[in-house]
Amino acid sequence: MAEDTAPPEQLLDLGSDHALERVPYPGEGAPLAGYVLRHKSAIDGSPCGCFLAFSEPHSAAGTQLVVVQSEDPLTLAPAPLVCAVCGDSGKVEEGKWISNPAAAVAAEPAPTKPTNPAKAEN
Repeated sequence: MAEDTAPPEQLLDLGSDHALERVPYPGEGAPLAGYVLRHKSAIDGSPCGCFLAFSEPHSAAGTQLVVVQSEDPLTLAPAPLVCAVCGDSGKVEEGKWISNPAAAVAAEPAPTKPTNPAKAEN
């Protein structure tokens, strides 16, 4: 499982070095605000994480909005989920992490070549 600092009761191990950390709203017995997807960085293998929020007020930069399609076993939508920090990509389906390496590659910006309009006319 991915490295973490959360107590075990806050974590849901998804396998494949991925885990979800439950993030409640402040206050005793408050509902969940979302999850932190803990995983190894797709860049260098170091610990990484990104916030998956259930509602708009938490959709700061780097946050992906998600919907719980099924609670037990857990399935989240949309898919793929893409980490804004490292580009790790996959989905949570039936309580398991399913990697999507093609989306991680697609998330990287393609290199561009400068164009010279004057040369294009010749």
